[in-house]
Amino acid sequence: MLYIIKNVGYIIFVALSYNNQKKISQPKGVGLIYHLQQKGSNMSSTFEVWTAQKIAELTIANKLNPNPIGQRPPVMVGYEKSIKIVLSALLGYGIGMITIRDIRNDKSMQEVYPGCDYLVIDGGHRVRALVDYYLGKFRINGKLYNESNYDLTKINVPLDIKICTSQESIAIFHNVNE
Repeated sequence: MLYIIKNVGYIIFVALSYNNQKKISQPKGVGLIYHLQQKGSNMSSTFEVWTAQKIAELTIANKLNPNPIGQRPPVMVGYEKSIKIVLSALLGYGIGMITIRDIRNDKSMQEVYPGCDYLVIDGGHRVRALVDYYLGKFRINGKLYNESNYDLTKINVPLDIKICTSQESIAIFHNVNE
């Protein structure tokens, strides 16, 4: 089955065998949301669009963890890769979908990550790049974020928010990165 989810210039094609597609309530400031549950599994996906600023602020508040156990660490010294990621977003090319795991109701994960709401499954480098730019750790076109005319509330990032087990999140990461 193929579902097409449109929002703010993004079209997300989900070519997985899902059933029980249903539109769910839409919080203010969040784009079109669809919830999909995989047939024969308790794993589910909610597709949302968040702003780059929301991603940065949730990460700074330790509600979104881009460095959970098993996440690939930064591969480069310096900010060369981060600059390219953020510049791509600022120029309107986007940075691709980020996949995160919702652990708000997962008691065992709350013991490991107390107070954290989400773990990054795929997109840790992109999340860290947005945070580092938001915090002024590097310059784009000679300016730090707070010195620039760029507005991270205008940058939309598609997210696939999973409710899944740790084993499923590992499988998701490997499948996405094959």
